[in-house]
Amino acid sequence: MPDQEYIMTAMKKPTIGLNLSNCIEDGPTPAMKINDDYVDAVIAAGGLPLLIPQVEDESGLGTLLGLCDGFVLTGGYDYDPLSWGEKERHPSVQLCDERRQKSDMLLIKLLLQSKLPVLGICGGHQLINIGTGGTLYQDIFSDSDFSGVLPHRHAKGEIAHDVMIEPDSRLHSITVKDVLAVNSTHHMAVKRTGRGLAITARSSDGCIEAVESTDQDRFILGVQWHPEAMIRVKANLDIFRILIKESGKAGRGSAPAPHL
Repeated sequence: MPDQEYIMTAMKKPTIGLNLSNCIEDGPTPAMKINDDYVDAVIAAGGLPLLIPQVEDESGLGTLLGLCDGFVLTGGYDYDPLSWGEKERHPSVQLCDERRQKSDMLLIKLLLQSKLPVLGICGGHQLINIGTGGTLYQDIFSDSDFSGVLPHRHAKGEIAHDVMIEPDSRLHSITVKDVLAVNSTHHMAVKRTGRGLAITARSSDGCIEAVESTDQDRFILGVQWHPEAMIRVKANLDIFRILIKESGKAGRGSAPAPHL
């Protein structure tokens, strides 16, 4: 039988939900997946990861969120530009699985209604912005708003460029950095920020690299880079540590009750 002390210790750790991506290339036998880095980062920061499958009904997804103390919105393929009001898709867009699209749009709605601390990473950062009524650039490499675009599509385990962090932001208090060297792997980016969000980091080409809630009593943070892939850098691990800390304060039951 499991050691009782181990069980009690585990029960004290905040449970952090993580949404799943898809193995789109699997074709007729689709599968949900998550990169190990997300799970490992939550564990390294002191949390217990809970993988949340793609559920398309509000009652079921609300029940699953009731098991969580906090949430990490993971990256993946692109969300459909039609979902934030675009009339057509840029040729560079690689749509995520339709099941994930539907589930994640419901997920962000429920998370924003809840009191759960939320960390959005890359596509998850973009999802926070979409969910609050914001928009995205479909492709920063071809958009006229950008000149001298940095290497935003780079290996996750390597530094790609710097981001400049706003001095009075929550992100600055977490990282204690004015400038942070980050990895980068994306072609979409936040365009018009959503309601209740503040821009807290940019790269030198103007790309919005982080947003956070303007409500100081609510932990919502989105970052365009992949801190989970570089937790060897203290500032990146500290992003997960503060999520775990805030999740411990919030406690289970901070998710909205499902509509039955």
